[in-house]
Amino acid sequence: MPETSVWVDPRRLSDFVATLFTTVQIPVQEAELIADTLVDANLAGVDAHGVIQVPTYIEGVQSGQICPATRLIWIQDRGAVCVLDAGNGWGQTAALAAMERAIEKARGYGAGVVLVRNSNPIGTRGYWARIAAEQGCIGLVITDFKAAMGFSPAKNVEDPCISGETVGMKRGDEIQLFVALHIDSLVASTLAPSSVLYDWIQDQVRTALGLDSSNEQREDVQGPLTEPNRWVRGYEGIPLVKATYDKLRELARQHQIPFLI
Repeated sequence: MPETSVWVDPRRLSDFVATLFTTVQIPVQEAELIADTLVDANLAGVDAHGVIQVPTYIEGVQSGQICPATRLIWIQDRGAVCVLDAGNGWGQTAALAAMERAIEKARGYGAGVVLVRNSNPIGTRGYWARIAAEQGCIGLVITDFKAAMGFSPAKNVEDPCISGETVGMKRGDEIQLFVALHIDSLVASTLAPSSVLYDWIQDQVRTALGLDSSNEQREDVQGPLTEPNRWVRGYEGIPLVKATYDKLRELARQHQIPFLI
């Protein structure tokens, strides 16, 4: 028998979640960003990264696993490549800064690569890749999940390796890679192709777009550009499984927040 769903307004849900986050000392701007990414995941149908994670995020702060106020430190900035330390703060805050810097670098170098270390889960990777797309770039986001806070771990390997969309590394800090490729530069082939990283990125872009080595559409693969866009916002409501709805209502009572969704 299917579980009962409760339909809620996405904007009101996002406002409520942001308010709830501020009760555990998360700054308002960060709380609003995190809430937006969670609701956006629900709107996209990726409920595992949606508001079902709210209790887990709050527990992460209360247990000391996550620093409630993120302090970002740029460790390295050389050419098109940067390294950002998230200080065990919010992955979403670091992700926004990283993708914005990658886009900035892409405009100057054709490609921008930002490695984020000492971070936490960022929600759906598509949220951040879309930021690049909106700025005329192709965005790639790769993460190494750790088995903390109930999130799925990457492959348990001793040496760095690439497996599908996940970078598997030694257990430890959460690591993320944000890449922006400027479309005009990519089409004009002005980037130096000698870099192993660039060759790998090109292959990933071709695979994502269903292209062959000659950048022609593969007949056996339907490219995502021809598929319906799943990332359309502005739905009238989000269906939440009643168990999740009840948990949010319980948290609202605990923190004396009006539950208006």
